[in-house]
Amino acid sequence: MKKVIFITLCFVMIFAFAACAKGGNEPTANTAVSAGSSATNAGASAEANSPGKTDGHYRIAFATKYLTGSTFWVQLTDAAKAAVHDGDEYILVNAQEDVALQITQIEDLIAAKYNALIVSCADTTAINPVLQEAKDDGIMVVTVDSSCTDSSLFKTEVMNDNATAAGLVGEELAKAMGYKGKAICYYDTQTDQAKTKGETVQKILEGYGIQVIHVDGLGNADEALGKIEAAIQANPDITGCHCYNGSSSEGAISALTSAGILDKVFVTTIDGSESDFNNLKNGKLLCIGTQQPAAMGKYATESVYKALAGEKLETTTLVPAYLITKDNMDQFKPF
Repeated sequence: MKKVIFITLCFVMIFAFAACAKGGNEPTANTAVSAGSSATNAGASAEANSPGKTDGHYRIAFATKYLTGSTFWVQLTDAAKAAVHDGDEYILVNAQEDVALQITQIEDLIAAKYNALIVSCADTTAINPVLQEAKDDGIMVVTVDSSCTDSSLFKTEVMNDNATAAGLVGEELAKAMGYKGKAICYYDTQTDQAKTKGETVQKILEGYGIQVIHVDGLGNADEALGKIEAAIQANPDITGCHCYNGSSSEGAISALTSAGILDKVFVTTIDGSESDFNNLKNGKLLCIGTQQPAAMGKYATESVYKALAGEKLETTTLVPAYLITKDNMDQFKPF
């Protein structure tokens, strides 16, 4: 009798253990994604969910190429988040210009079966394969500020009108230089938006016979400082310097100040932060081609909802650009 009881207890324990083990491996419904924040830049990870609505709500993720230390990106991503409909899930992951990290983050968001991705591409070509994965999985993509080279991979690209902004800035810089001399054009070649903001100015200057030195670098002050310092040492006779964003113009101003020639060089940029406005007011910048990050973020999220509703969108959604000088700066507000 004791033997029978012992055997019975053994079977009960075995079945109980098996049931617990099975329960521990089952994914929890509507598992939330654990994604990198602006502080950690970690990748996103989650159990796979259906790409359809979850409990009647959409799941939207924003994979930004940059955030920390940038008022432009903070304002853009904040506006994107503010436009998300009540009850819908939203998450932000930040690659901080690390292309490999951004690809990993997007792969994790695809695995998590988000309905839509807003992406500012850290590299316009390298990002294509992972966006193709998103498309193949039925995940809708909208790009913002910096897009990819394959327009079939997104529903629309929300862009600042960089060509207009750069055209206005280029003409203003050429005029200030007297349509002669030598200038530095600082911009990176990883993204189309950076190239547009730099190459457009470069072509305008060269069209007037101005010699242009292209300096390739990312849009942060420290990198711009070092690279522009080197360019100044090789070309101390420059009278113009165009930087494709406000952070790089800060680096240029520091480099020109250290070289003792800031008062001899006209500096331009395409941005519009409070720091840019202060530099314009203090005579350190000649002019600014505007960007409107809040409008870009808002348009990006609104475009997501239009696409999810089946609305056909234009390939490119442009945000207007303007030229800001010391004479009209009171008409504009910094971001």
